[in-house]
Parts: sequence; structure tokens; C-alpha cells
Amino acid sequence: MIEDDASNETDDPTHWETLPTKPVPGTPKPAELTEAFPHLEVIGLLGQGGMGYVYKARQRGLNRLVALKLLQSGISDNPQFSERFAREAVAMAKLSHPGIVMVHESGVVGGMYYFVMEYIDGLNLRELLGRSDGHLDPKEALRIVHSVCDALQYAHEEGVVHRDIKPENILLDTRGRVKIADFGLAKLLTTDPEDRPSNLTLSSPQQLLGTPHYMAPEQTERPLTVDHRADIYSVGVVFYEMLTGELPLGRFPLPSEMGRGDAALDEIVSRALQKDPDQRFQRASEIQSAVASALSGSGQPGSQIGGLSSGLPAPAPTATPAPAATPAPTATPAPIGFETYVDVAGVLRRMRLTAIILIVSAAAALVDLNPLGVLTILGAVMMRRLEHRGLAIAGAAAALIPYSVMPPLGIAAGCLALYLLFRADTKAAFAAAAAARAAARR
Repeated sequence: MIEDDASNETDDPTHWETLPTKPVPGTPKPAELTEAFPHLEVIGLLGQGGMGYVYKARQRGLNRLVALKLLQSGISDNPQFSERFAREAVAMAKLSHPGIVMVHESGVVGGMYYFVMEYIDGLNLRELLGRSDGHLDPKEALRIVHSVCDALQYAHEEGVVHRDIKPENILLDTRGRVKIADFGLAKLLTTDPEDRPSNLTLSSPQQLLGTPHYMAPEQTERPLTVDHRADIYSVGVVFYEMLTGELPLGRFPLPSEMGRGDAALDEIVSRALQKDPDQRFQRASEIQSAVASALSGSGQPGSQIGGLSSGLPAPAPTATPAPAATPAPTATPAPIGFETYVDVAGVLRRMRLTAIILIVSAAAALVDLNPLGVLTILGAVMMRRLEHRGLAIAGAAAALIPYSVMPPLGIAAGCLALYLLFRADTKAAFAAAAAARAAARR
């Protein structure tokens, strides 16, 4: 990757690429930041999210473009945050790899914690997927995974786990080269000095930092056991999404079943997405080897991408072990359709309005104590609590009977509820909720 040079840019910032993000109220203005950072010319807002804001800027002394990342006010309220920030920033700055966005500078100015980072002229993987109908050609997906794993292997050998691999943190420059952004920020923002799980929230106990669709199960179930293999799981989710345009929720079809790959790609996806970390690839370099084999056509016969010349080197062996590595398992990977992480909160959001409509449609039946109305209301309550899926199905089915004064409303809500209740991710969410309640009782 190369950084932008002044010779390749016009002096007029309005002729640089369009800044895509419209500031929300309260976002620091570039003029204000230029006063706080006199050595920078802050040009405009590049992005904003739960962790903070990212601005495009120019370092005056070196005349080079950089990215200025400000952490959200409020996430540094912990008294120990300053010490932890300094420690993690040093670890991030030590990462020097072509596939990792470099940290040039860090500190705190006027109460604002910041990083000055390498600026990448290009787009992130989420934007690329948006321009490609949600999925990529298998060969391009394999190339990106190979580059990501090369960077991850290096970082893991340095003792750094990313913890938030997702399309938004995978950047591609104008030459198609791949870089991972925000290394170390997830750990910085989600743990205290003793790595206790008590600080796994940004502003409330319900607001978990990270991106649930891409997080390994142990990141929410057993935070203290998280190691580098959580990144491997996240790579599996991203790879599956690049191949199919969908997320691997519940019992999901493998790429070959969707016409988006072959047995070799199925094997990579299946092993990376094992719920048990011991059953996954144990090192990022193992995924690289599998990817290089698939790209060279040495995987299963009949490969849809076989025979292509990848130009990718095989991962070089290293004498440095990955942190907390576990010996490669001898057990057979889980069969096709194994259960993986499901976004329980997302399932609840989808069912909330439907449950409310069911309750409203059945309320009239309570006047006559109609048992069907009571059953519908009980089922709707179970939907909202992710309990007793059978009762929830019965309640939705009862709504199809025109017993109330609003049969069309009840029938529509009942049909929608049944559709939601029989989705694979909904079934997985009910199972996950039941397991969580059982664990709490123990």
C-alpha cells in the first residue's frame, strides 16, 4: 500500500474524492479540529460510528494525507482509560505490515483521544459489496481472504487480536490492495486492565461493543476465553458473505448449494465457522494455505475456480507460535448445516411489531374471554421473550381464525408471525435464549 503523495493531488480539496459522510448534530467541525490539531489541516468527515469519527486530514510538515480518528466522548470515562489507551496505542503502533493500516501518532487533546493513521485512498469491503450486488467473484473473495489472513497471522504472532473483523474494517485502495483497519480498538474499548467482562458496554448494559453478526460465539458467551481464533471465525463470516451475499445465520446453506463455489470453498467456510474454537482453523496461515490450494485448483475435482493462476505466494512458515494456539484437532469438522452465531437482538426487533399487532387484534376477544384470543396474546408474549416457541406458533395459528372484530388484521399478523417463527435464525435465537436461561439457572 502507498500513501497519497502531494504530487498526485490537486491543491484544491474540492477536487479530491467526494467525502461521503454527512455529519450528525454534535459532530466536531473540521475548523474546530484544525485549531485543536495545528499540525493538521482537517479536510472533512470520512465516517462515523459507535467508536468515533474519522476525518481526512493533511499533515502540514510532511505534506501527506492521513486519517484522524477521534474516539467518542463517553467511552473514556473509566478512570483507568488513559493508562490503557497509552498501552494499547503503543501496541497498535508497533504493527508494521503491508496489510495493516499504520498508526502514525496517538494521544489526547482537549479531552479528545485520537489516532493519526495512514490514509487509504479507496473504499471498504462493505462499499465494494454494495457495488457488486452483495457478493464477489469467488476468485476475488479468495484473494481478499488470503491478504486478510496474511495480516492477521502477523498480528497474532505479535500478540494482537483484532476482535472486530468485518467488511467495514477491510479496506481496498485504488490498486486493489487490501488493508485491515482499527487493529486493537475493540480490545481498547471493551476491556478494563484486568480484562474483566464488566466493561463490555459503551453506554448501557444492553449495548455490546462489536458487531454481533461477525463476532465469534465466545466473544459474547465466554469473553475471558477469547483468543486469536475469534478473528478466524470472523474471517469465515466475511468470506461467506463475499461468496453468497448473505450472512451465515442459523442453519445456513453452504456456498456450493447456492451456486457460489465448490467443495473446497465449503470446507474453508465450514471449518472457519465452527462454534467450538478447537474445531476451527487454529492459525490464520492455515486458511491461507487452504485458500492458495483452492486458487491453484488443487482442491476438490470439478472446482468452479480451479486452474486459475492466483499469483499468491504460499504462506511462509514461521517459528513464532500464535498466541494461545491449540494443537490442530483430529476430529472431523461439523457436518453441513451446523449451527453458528445468530443475532438474537435482530430477531427480537423483527418480531416486536408483529407481536404487538397480534395483541391488538386479539384484545377484542378478551371481552368474551375467548380462549383463542388469550392463546394469541400468550403466544405474542412468548415471541417477544423468546420462550416456548411451540406456544408462540399456536398463538399465531389461532390468530388465523376470524374470531375477533378485526379478522383481516389478525390473519395478516398471524401469517407474518408464522413466517418469522419458522425462519432458521428465529429457531436458533429461541435455542440460544433457552441455553442462556439454562446457564443462568446453573
